[in-house]
Parts: sequence; structure tokens; C-alpha cells
Amino acid sequence: MSVTRTPPEQKWLLNERAVVTGELQALEDELGRLLARKAHLVNLLAALENVYSQVAPAVPEAPVLAVHGHTRYGGRGNCIKWVRKVLQEAYPAALDTAALTLAAEEAFGLVHATPAQRGKFRNNSLRTALRTLLAQGEAERLHDYKGVPHRAGVWRWVPPEPAYADVVAQAEHAREHAWP
Repeated sequence: MSVTRTPPEQKWLLNERAVVTGELQALEDELGRLLARKAHLVNLLAALENVYSQVAPAVPEAPVLAVHGHTRYGGRGNCIKWVRKVLQEAYPAALDTAALTLAAEEAFGLVHATPAQRGKFRNNSLRTALRTLLAQGEAERLHDYKGVPHRAGVWRWVPPEPAYADVVAQAEHAREHAWP
């Protein structure tokens, strides 16, 4: 049995062809996802225009301006999701806003040219996410935010309380496996 070798130029062409084919397939998949998203948004816009015509029938229609919202962190709610994940992974340890700011810059690829820009991000985006989690009972503030201004806040994730059924199951398990 003889082994034939594929010439290097053919290997290169086969490899390049496979890479291009893979990229085209990825684009086709993304186009399918985008077409489905477009159909959803067209339906949503029609519904919003219908509601607007009922809420403000006397107001003449104005041209709709395009706003590119919620793209800063890859999508709506991604900053809050990211902060939740980071706090959960750090639990039971706490993280301060300075460490969260640096981690967010790395996670989202943010570049702040000045300390003022970093402070604006920390105050507007990061603290808003932390306060949202605080209001939802998923994070707790471990610092005195009124007594010491201009200090980094310290935050920790709050694990959810177990459901009543889980507590009962744990008690039954403990009773069954108790020492005689």
C-alpha cells in the first residue's frame, strides 16, 4: 500500500476553502437570527404605533427618530446580569465599586481616557446596576453610604432564601439520618 502526500499548495487551498465555507455558514446562521429579530421588532413597532394612535389620537404623527439604545454592554440588561454574576462568583466575599469598575472595563472592553470618564461610568452604569440588584434583594450594601462620602462602596450578593419545601426536606433528611 502506498501513501500519497498532498502537496502543500493543495493543503493550503483546501484549508482556506474550509475556512471560507465555515464563515459563510456562520453568516447564514446570523442572517436567520437577524431576520427573526427583525420580524419581531416590526410587529412590536406596529403594536406600539397602534397604542400611540389610541392614547394620543389628536396629536399629529411625527417622524420616528432612530435611537440606538442598549448597545453599550452588548444588549439590554447585560450590565446588571454581569454585576449579578460577578457578585455571585465572589460570594461570600464582598467587592468594592473600584474593583467592579476595573473588572467591568475588562469584561466589556471599555476604555476611559480620563478619571472623570471612569467616574461617570461608575456613577451612572455600575451604581445603577448595583442599586437595581439592591432593590431586588439580590445584593446588599456593606458600607455606610451616608456617613462617608466619596469612598468606594462595598457590595455582596445575597443568596436567595430557601423555599419552605426545601427547609422541610432538609429537616426530614436530618431527622432520618440522625445518630441514634
